[in-house]
Amino acid sequence: MVLLFAKFIAAFSAYGKPAQIGFAMAMGLVLALVPGGTLIWFLLFIPMMLIRINQAAMLGTMGVLRLMAGLYDPLTEKVGYYLNYGGYFMLVGLIIVITIRDVVRIFN
Repeated sequence: MVLLFAKFIAAFSAYGKPAQIGFAMAMGLVLALVPGGTLIWFLLFIPMMLIRINQAAMLGTMGVLRLMAGLYDPLTEKVGYYLNYGGYFMLVGLIIVITIRDVVRIFN
């Protein structure tokens, strides 16, 4: 049991540069947020297993966040609804209208 735990800790420091560990944890977060088993998940997961990052940190982060998915799922549902149907499109539309209005005013 202790030997297994020691191997697990050693796996976390296999590629010990902070940038590699940070990138691996960020990709673990992304893979935890993307629904598993979809094409986009596999298109993200397979290249991450082929490059030199700390795979133990990525898989550990992904596993922990997948277990906590029930806690943050209602929040991500509301954010997704807001981005699709809420004020996001109104904000982007307002920015485009203001930009076009300013461009037309400058060139006339």
